[in-house]
Amino acid sequence: MAPRESPKIPVEPTVLKWARESAGLGPASVAHALKIGEEVVKHWEEGTDAPSLSNLRKIAHLYKRPLAALLLDRPPAEGSFPRDYRRVWGSRSEKPSPEFLLAVRRARRAHAAASELAGLLGRNTSMNLGRISDQMDPEIAAESVRNQLSGEPFGRARAGSHNANKVFKLWRTRIEACNILVLEERIPIEEARGFSLNAKELPTIVVNKNDSAVAKTFTLFHELCHLLMSQEGICDLANNGQSIYDPNEAYCNRFAGALLVPKGLLAPLVPPHLLERYVGRSPIDYIHQLDEELGRLSARFCVSRDVVIRRLADLGFVPKEIYQEWRRIWMAQPKEETKKRGGRVDMAHKRVNEWGFLFSSIVSEALRSDEITSSDAADYLNLRVKHLPKIGYIVAKAFG
Repeated sequence: MAPRESPKIPVEPTVLKWARESAGLGPASVAHALKIGEEVVKHWEEGTDAPSLSNLRKIAHLYKRPLAALLLDRPPAEGSFPRDYRRVWGSRSEKPSPEFLLAVRRARRAHAAASELAGLLGRNTSMNLGRISDQMDPEIAAESVRNQLSGEPFGRARAGSHNANKVFKLWRTRIEACNILVLEERIPIEEARGFSLNAKELPTIVVNKNDSAVAKTFTLFHELCHLLMSQEGICDLANNGQSIYDPNEAYCNRFAGALLVPKGLLAPLVPPHLLERYVGRSPIDYIHQLDEELGRLSARFCVSRDVVIRRLADLGFVPKEIYQEWRRIWMAQPKEETKKRGGRVDMAHKRVNEWGFLFSSIVSEALRSDEITSSDAADYLNLRVKHLPKIGYIVAKAFG
């Protein structure tokens, strides 16, 4: 007996095309994944044929959409894609990868869910940080925002990734306390370091989970600067002052550097006569001599060496050409993504790291207030119900 065929499901062709394109996939990629001909995919999207229920389920899984989304009578309205500021190490992507598109969709979903739940709870969701303008001196703007965030979240820093992770978490918590969602998503490191979604209520920052802790911290304030200027965008941090870079990116880089490495804290730590040491030396020789100081200062402020030398150049402690040469050397080095940690994963902590303390706290409060069920909360946070009590404990500790 021949195997029973799965019934064909009438679907709106434009919905299938929308779902595929919003997933960043071409017809050939879909055909390869489903082990069918490319013409079959085109027939579905032209309405001359319909997928079977079995193939429709496979499509939903491939496009990272619920099956119900493929049964809509028209493509839903979605927010516009964030402005593309990217200049990634001298190049830029022609179009976003499927992973990047999924990250943007997840961020928009989290923002919509948090806004809806906060409305049910009657929570204030307005960003409570003062706006800035690119007409302001970035040093003054950074000092003002730093003061609003209560200054420095750590004492004398010690070198090491553990401390850098702690600093990122502390800064993140302070920013989220200002009603700004901060999420982590895995994005190809060569594509972007982060992005932001501007909104009147609960604006959102997304940092790249593949990045190091010091890079994530810098991205955090780079994207915060965009939001404070009522902008949103997809960014990298590779601005080197050349004219091909968007001036908004240059300003946000300067703002982030000034906030993380304030002039008043940096100047007393700079060795005297640092600029004079350059006289009679080649740039390469001077950079080698400077490396020890860069390591010491980067450990003190929990930032990268690149951020330190940029600040030294901005403030006149080292020549601008030294920073340009440093950038040339740095950009020639291969960029690596952080390795995934092995061992047992604590799912509650993992999800809070991904969704952020603010989003997790809104979901937890909605659950406690009986606005949503345990099943709803687990769905919002993408975990099992048994982990929900620990989620509540983690966010209470963070905001306590």
